[in-house]
Amino acid sequence: MYKNEKDRRLTESFVKYGTVILKHCCDYLKDKHEAEDVLQETFYKFGENYEKVPEEKTRTWLRKRYKEQYPNG
Repeated sequence: MYKNEKDRRLTESFVKYGTVILKHCCDYLKDKHEAEDVLQETFYKFGENYEKVPEEKTRTWLRKRYKEQYPNG
């Protein structure tokens, strides 16, 4: 089903957390396009760092990364 571990972690994490993160970003930023950019950047960073993130800490790691991108972070 998945090509590799990175593909699995990204896909499963996006399915599990993507909608919630987008909603939080939209609520905070009040701009859907900007929120989508934050979501994309968050998962890009996750793809670069997933090996360092224990699976049980994925949600916390993602939350920290998307909040860092808010103005006045």
